[in-house]
Amino acid sequence: MADQAVRTGLTIIDDKLRHELIKVVDQMKKHKQHGSVFAEPVDYLALGLNDYLEVIKRPMDLSTLRSNLMAGEYIYLHQFLKEADLMWSNCRFYNSSQADTYFIRAADECEREFNRKMTNIEGLGLNAEQIKIIVQNPIPVISAEDEGPMTLLQLHLLSKKLADLPRDAQIQCVRWYYKQLALPEIDCSSDIRVVFKNNGQHAKVTRELDKLVTRKLDETRLLQKITKM
Repeated sequence: MADQAVRTGLTIIDDKLRHELIKVVDQMKKHKQHGSVFAEPVDYLALGLNDYLEVIKRPMDLSTLRSNLMAGEYIYLHQFLKEADLMWSNCRFYNSSQADTYFIRAADECEREFNRKMTNIEGLGLNAEQIKIIVQNPIPVISAEDEGPMTLLQLHLLSKKLADLPRDAQIQCVRWYYKQLALPEIDCSSDIRVVFKNNGQHAKVTRELDKLVTRKLDETRLLQKITKM
């Protein structure tokens, strides 16, 4: 069962599966009783939850999950499932000390419904026990060498993420990339235009750049949230 769960978790999210996952997310947003609880990011400022970002290290909601799917942030199914699981686990953890168990019940009911919808995706071969194994255990990492060249969509998304970084972070990432490829230092005095190398060993470096840019972007977004508090 565990081996099968790992294989299923490593299913690549192609356009067809992405479409099915988006349908599940949209259906969950319309959940009759509790869809509104998880539909949007927790507005902790309006709700006076001043400790929210201290307690919850990685907030997640259905709208963010959908946006990440649309942007191609998840390559493998296990990445999507673990992010979805954050919604339920975050909700339970933050509200665990509350006398009113409404939010705990909401998390439990939505998790069951979400899992049911996931197991109904035709051809995926997923069941509730596999989902539990996937979200509760680390999935073996596929090395950059095994992943091969990035797809055109992944390169497009890398360009977009790089453009969304503050300029100093952009320059830092691009200079790191050119140094790793043993290329002449790029002129960063004007608009930064990067030509990605995506064959052979160069593909590995480009994937490492993608990880670096993603990490820098996450740090930037977290800093922006903290600044707004």
